[in-house]
Amino acid sequence: MSSLPISDIAAFENALGDQLVAAGKLDLASLQRAKTVQLETGECLNTLVSKLGLVAERDLAEVLAHLLDCPLVGKEDFLTEALYPERFNPSFLKGAGALILGEDADSIFVALCDPTQDFVINALQLATGKAARVSITVPTELEAAIDRLFVAPTDPDLDCGVITRPFDKLNRNVPPSINFMRH
Repeated sequence: MSSLPISDIAAFENALGDQLVAAGKLDLASLQRAKTVQLETGECLNTLVSKLGLVAERDLAEVLAHLLDCPLVGKEDFLTEALYPERFNPSFLKGAGALILGEDADSIFVALCDPTQDFVINALQLATGKAARVSITVPTELEAAIDRLFVAPTDPDLDCGVITRPFDKLNRNVPPSINFMRH
């Protein structure tokens, strides 16, 4: 974990490209294609190779974990209850590609999809007052975990977002100012 935060993005991206080619996950022509798109868009190489469909998410996560000497975590490592749900909303976590997996007295254990985003690590540390210990994860697994952890409470009157009980049988505990709508 001594490689985080990443201080030299260009060197990191060159090493990532080399590792992907060496691991047989990307050929040189595809790497060059990604670098050409990168020059046009300014996006990070690790984001582009996945977005362009050149490297599978899991393969990319494995190479990132190896390159950065971080653990690789999967769906079996995600908690059954969210940590700090009052501080982080699911939209932020999904957009950041991050989820807190656990904590001890001094640290939070964080799963990240994109370790080049130092601001995400800094935001999590600032909000919790603890140092972050980073692991790498697959984006689709992280998003599924966030959806599962931050699901709204189930309403017995709703079925897949559709009201299933007759209107007159719904909860009558509404403020008097809007009660007129029910009559």
